[in-house]
Amino acid sequence: MLNSKAFANAAAIVVVATSFICWVVTVVAPDLAFSVANSWMHMINLDAVRTSSSANFGSALVGFVSLGVVAWIVSYTLVEVYNRLAKK
Repeated sequence: MLNSKAFANAAAIVVVATSFICWVVTVVAPDLAFSVANSWMHMINLDAVRTSSSANFGSALVGFVSLGVVAWIVSYTLVEVYNRLAKK
């Protein structure tokens, strides 16, 4: 059995840290970030949606918090469902 709260905490921390690192890369090396994103989107030209500036820290902070909350809820729910199915 997995500890739902510990797993959800760990998942939220990893997701928010990854998002923060991604934001830093978009601020420090926007061309690199764009190239990586473009390489992930096969057959889609991202040039049409490219912005000239990255998100400011306030906007990014709202994203970090909301992403962390969603990651926590989804992870907690996933482990709860897993634990219930594992008992059967």
